[in-house]
Amino acid sequence: MKSELLLRLVAGLILTVALIFPGAVGAAEGGSAGRYQIVVDTNSARQTFLIDTATGHIWLLNTITALESEPEVWEPMPRFDSARQETDWLKTQTPKPKE
Repeated sequence: MKSELLLRLVAGLILTVALIFPGAVGAAEGGSAGRYQIVVDTNSARQTFLIDTATGHIWLLNTITALESEPEVWEPMPRFDSARQETDWLKTQTPKPKE
């Protein structure tokens, strides 16, 4: 049952990307790569990433399980070009309470 759902999800995702980003289909056919690339990490947590090859922005496909419909959304991932950017970002985050 889960594999059928996963297959439907992947098929829908591929169709969506092919319709929205037709350049990505050309890359699969031996043409040049499109601006947006979808990368699936099958080694660890089976995570799916959307990468904008022009800007370097990265999004993670995430399921919001707190909502009844459990929608899947692309969540932006922070990217740091310097230690200063990372430090500034860390200052905006709330640490976990100590156990």
